[in-house]
Amino acid sequence: MQGDGEGDALAWWLLALGVALLLAVTVDALATVVSASTRSGPVAERLSHWLWRIARRVAGDDHSTPLIVAGPVILVTTTVAWISAFWAGWWLIFAADPTAVVDSRSLQPADLVGRAYYAAYTVFTLGNGDYSPHGAPWQLVTAVAVVSGLALVTLVVTYFIPVVTAVTERRQLGALVSTFGHDASSIVTSAWDGSSFRAFERRVEDLVPSVLMTAQRHLTYPIIHYFHTTDRGSAFPPSVAALDEAVGMVSAGTDPAVRPDPVVVRSFRAAVDQLMDIVHTGYEHPEAEPPEIPELAAMRRVGIPTVSDAAFADALASDRQRRSRLRSYVTQARWSWDRHVVGGGGNWSALDP
Repeated sequence: MQGDGEGDALAWWLLALGVALLLAVTVDALATVVSASTRSGPVAERLSHWLWRIARRVAGDDHSTPLIVAGPVILVTTTVAWISAFWAGWWLIFAADPTAVVDSRSLQPADLVGRAYYAAYTVFTLGNGDYSPHGAPWQLVTAVAVVSGLALVTLVVTYFIPVVTAVTERRQLGALVSTFGHDASSIVTSAWDGSSFRAFERRVEDLVPSVLMTAQRHLTYPIIHYFHTTDRGSAFPPSVAALDEAVGMVSAGTDPAVRPDPVVVRSFRAAVDQLMDIVHTGYEHPEAEPPEIPELAAMRRVGIPTVSDAAFADALASDRQRRSRLRSYVTQARWSWDRHVVGGGGNWSALDP
């Protein structure tokens, strides 16, 4: 790095590595924060999967600290990784030329530690002035570093607010769906008014835009998938799965004369399918075994006219894949399909081990 051929080659190598690191951070951050039509950037996606896998592996129960803090930790770790890599990229660029940065008092070239310090307070616009760029080209590069650093920090800070808002609204929707009932069986029996499911049909129809909005937020802010709540009443995955299972029971298990409008059923299930497409494309969700066919006994006890068990089983046969995907979605979020979706007793707030 003293000006001979070998030094020049090494300097260009550092410059190229620094620029490549800046481009990688920029693409990853923009794909994660700004783009509404793609998933997380490749680095953010892999880091999120890795941290969530660790949290699930060490978690003991529904009140386990790793599950509770997983979402915030992933959010903070991702943004710290971006900022650190951005800083490192600019440090490599300023390290490419031995005279790029000089001491403001002695005008001697800064060492590597001094360049790291200069890169940090330039990128994060601290403006200390202990070091200064040497020559017009490096003054221009410094100006670019200031602007790019300000843009990244602003992007990171503003990312926190919509993520927290999306998490809150997803929990609100989970709580709203829970007002239908604690599980699929209770949703169906409480939806029966003695002669029809008309009120239930209207409520399900009203939820379609909210489910579609939640699906799009999973696409825009993929990190919300990793925010866990220990309150089953506001947990979105088991709530939406229980309602979908209830809609399936009503549309396939009841007498055709009392079934809800098939257009409403198709609209709701299409919204859930869109959610599952996004979730299973963007996150690690191995396929689960298809759930067992739910029983119609609870419906018959309250006087709901039903089809035969065989006809019901045949009708649900075509739903094996979507019910498997829903079960995978629920279990990967550390909830139990049997206890928290289909019902049948048990501790409603307990998670799978």
